[in-house]
Amino acid sequence: MRDLNRWSARVASALTLTICAASAHAQNEGGQFKPVIDSTVRVLASMPDGSAKFGTGWVIAAADKRNNAGAAVIVTARHVVKGAVKIRIVEPGSSIDDQRIGTVVGATAERDLAFIEVKDITQPALTLTRVIPNVGESVRTIGYAVASDENEVNGRASYGSLKMGGLSKLFRGPISDEAQAPIDQIEFDAPILRGFSGGPLVNHCGRVIGMTVKDGGHIRIGDGQQIPMAQGVAVAVSADEIVKAARDNRIDVKVIDSECGQDLPPPPTPQCSKPNITSEQGRVCLPIPEPPFMEGLMQKVGGPTGAILAIAAAALLVVLATVLAVMRGRRAGPAPTRVEPSSLGATPPSMKGTSLRDRSPTIRLTGRGPSNEPIDLKFEANELIGSGAMLGVEGDNNAMIPDNRANKYVSRQHARLSFDGRNFTIQDNKSANKTKVGGQILPPSTPRVLVSGDRLELADVVLNVLID
Repeated sequence: MRDLNRWSARVASALTLTICAASAHAQNEGGQFKPVIDSTVRVLASMPDGSAKFGTGWVIAAADKRNNAGAAVIVTARHVVKGAVKIRIVEPGSSIDDQRIGTVVGATAERDLAFIEVKDITQPALTLTRVIPNVGESVRTIGYAVASDENEVNGRASYGSLKMGGLSKLFRGPISDEAQAPIDQIEFDAPILRGFSGGPLVNHCGRVIGMTVKDGGHIRIGDGQQIPMAQGVAVAVSADEIVKAARDNRIDVKVIDSECGQDLPPPPTPQCSKPNITSEQGRVCLPIPEPPFMEGLMQKVGGPTGAILAIAAAALLVVLATVLAVMRGRRAGPAPTRVEPSSLGATPPSMKGTSLRDRSPTIRLTGRGPSNEPIDLKFEANELIGSGAMLGVEGDNNAMIPDNRANKYVSRQHARLSFDGRNFTIQDNKSANKTKVGGQILPPSTPRVLVSGDRLELADVVLNVLID
């Protein structure tokens, strides 16, 4: 009967996991980006000549008594509302006739941003993050497309359209011919339609990393002639620039220094058929664990059929257990004494379930020091769990960076290399001359995931990252 109880528990566990997985999948499909869409609004700007401009905006500061007399603040592209005699805001889900009058309370030509005060807006503010995804990772943008309106029954879309693409480049330069100062910008290839200007650009967690300001534009070829760039290439002003502009205008914004923040954790590390390979999202995969027998059977069969087979198997086990119990009761003589196995012959707990694919992944950092000294540092993941290894001129014994110059650029304890159980990470230790990954400066004390092929810079020392 003890064996029967054990098998029954496995069946119940498998059924519970199946139901929970289906529920989680349904929640994920329910719209992870719905909160972003719900806080993205339509912007209508009436011009002096009677024409109109159409754009997109989003709530950057929610309405409260301390914020602009209870009004919310919408941010959009300045070129959408520049010169407008009247600005109207339409909330998502509202009729095109249900409009709110907006007033510009701040604008900057250098960043092509405009902040609009609007009363009676109830949507929550979106959260910005200073952590920009790596080149090649997916991003999304939301906007009210003028072309999409023609397909709506009421002539105007009630909600913005969500478009997905990849981050293709980070660069710094003037945002337009009118602007003079260079700013941080993001190039991406999500399809941008007319009316998307001012819409939020978000990462996989729905955190704002920038704001769409223009499509690819044109390339000058001389004599005033221009040719359009490839369709689908778009540019956004980065979240850091938005935060600076908002604070210059005394507007409180929600900004975090992590990828997702506590309330929206990043997706779990993807699982792969082989360990330690890099997924499409740039994260190191974990090996797929072998499921228990009943769970594996249900995964292979899948759906209601798997549940029916599990119930049938449980019923068969009940019958077999009953037959065995009856047969044992008919046997004569005392029951044999149970002899516990010797601990000497037992399998050590630390060895149970191990296999070749459970080996600890390794990370290797190679490069040259300031005086062309070779650098070749290698760590196993289990060495870096916990406190990790400090890279620097006076770092850990196996993590020292040579820098014999009188004025050292590399700090004594420059950056910490760690393994969080899923990924190798690097975080700047408040170094004087910064830590960079892929040319991007890391905020102090903020872990950044490393993948094979990354270019890690400690001040002016360049290290190549290889993960096995």
